[in-house]
Amino acid sequence: MGVWFPMVLSPALTGRPVTLIGRGLRRHSFIAAADVAAFAAASVGRAEAMTARIALGGPEAVSWRDVIATFGRILGREIPIATPAPGETVAG
Repeated sequence: MGVWFPMVLSPALTGRPVTLIGRGLRRHSFIAAADVAAFAAASVGRAEAMTARIALGGPEAVSWRDVIATFGRILGREIPIATPAPGETVAG
């Protein structure tokens, strides 16, 4: 989250469209790297964590279009989305 959100959303701050490769509808369970690190540190030395498979992320899976819509609500305006065709050159 800490890398991808600013990279994908930063054009919206200057009024340019956000570029999505594909339709941007697949849902992801985003999580911040700092949260993963904190969880990993908290699990050190915990016997129950040794063989456990623990899914991290959330609180709910969202699509890139959901993220962009939320950012637009925060900015108070709709954010345009560019969806180049496969193989098309993407600026930047």
